[in-house]
Formats: sequence, C-alpha cells, structure tokens
Amino acid sequence: MGKKVSAAAERSCQESTITVITTDKYFFLAVKYLIHSMLPEILSEKGVLYNVVHCESVFHMNYQDKTLNEESLLIADYDVRLIGNSHVLKLMQGMKIFRSIMLVIHKELPLADVDCYLSKGASLNVIKKNLRDFILRPCAAKYISNNQLLARFTSREHQIIRMILKGKRVDSIAKALKVSPKTIYTHRSRIYQKVGVRNLQGLFQHEGLLTSQSEWSS
Repeated sequence: MGKKVSAAAERSCQESTITVITTDKYFFLAVKYLIHSMLPEILSEKGVLYNVVHCESVFHMNYQDKTLNEESLLIADYDVRLIGNSHVLKLMQGMKIFRSIMLVIHKELPLADVDCYLSKGASLNVIKKNLRDFILRPCAAKYISNNQLLARFTSREHQIIRMILKGKRVDSIAKALKVSPKTIYTHRSRIYQKVGVRNLQGLFQHEGLLTSQSEWSS
C-alpha cells in the first residue's frame, strides 16, 4: 500500500474524477486499487486528488458531477471493433469532457485514436506504470503557451525537433549530431512524452509546435 494522503494535503488540493467505463467489475476494482496506491505521488506532482468512479457505459455517466472538470480523465474498456463503441469514443473526444482518454485493449484488437493504451494482458508493474504515466502526462498543447512548451525541452531536444520539423530522418539526424540512431530514438520518445503525442504524425500536427516555427528555426 502507498502512503496515506494527509488531511492538510486533501484540503489544499483540487478534486477531479477518473471515470472507468467497463462491464468487468473486478477490472475496475483492480484499477481503483492501483490508482489509490499512487494518490500521494499524484497529489504531490499535480495537486489533484482523484476520485475513481465506475460506469458500465457512457450512458450511465453523471455529467452534472462537480468534480468533472478540466483535469478529469477517462479509462474506456471498449472493443473498438464494434462500430458503436468506436462512435462513442469519437463522441467523447468531440465533447471535450475529459482532458485525456485511455483505451483498454485486448489481444489483437485494433488501436483507436486516443491518448494512451492499457493492455489487460500486461504485468501488474506495467499496468501500474501505464496508469501513472497516463495520469501525470502533460496537458495537451492547447492548454499551454508556446513559451511554456519551448521551456520543456533541453538544448539537444531543440536541435532534434528542428531537424524533425525540417523532414530529416533518424539516420540523418544521428549523423549530423554524431550520435547513434538509438540515441535519437530515445530523445524522440522523450519529446513525444513532453509534447503529449504518440507518433511523428502527432508531432507534425501539434498546434503548439506549428505555431512556434520561428522559435524552432532560430
């Protein structure tokens, strides 16, 4: 079990909600337990005290909940092969109720266009790490200024981002910076995490990066 959250910390923090949509009650209880074990760390890093709630479907959600706010998160245990589930996810994204959405995936299921994934077949440690990264990941660029975005990166990451935005490939970047391609892949993964995207396409479409072109080229 993790450390208990102090009463003083609870009083000074913001409250929000992590909604878990699943018909598997045992899965919900396991996710709730893991999140509760990380609450002191989450509170320390984000200043947010999360309440973990269960819904069997999106239609059972309480949209009047006062803790449903800009820090609210959604974990959806949906088989996206079903057209109805895929449409529901798109609807939730369009409504912009949640800051971020995590999709629970099973073996051989196709991926949907969401922020994060959680595999039921993963080990307990991996599931806990994925939940932690999902909860603590930075907000999307539309919630931060360009200056705040630029300040996130090291000088080396600035170099790599400039080259990526110019269309340079990993091998070309590695040669120019006199490092191995593996090192560039590591830097690129960190850049994705800081920006809040999952791939190169997300990086090129990122509004904050695109509107900061002058800063990247300087």
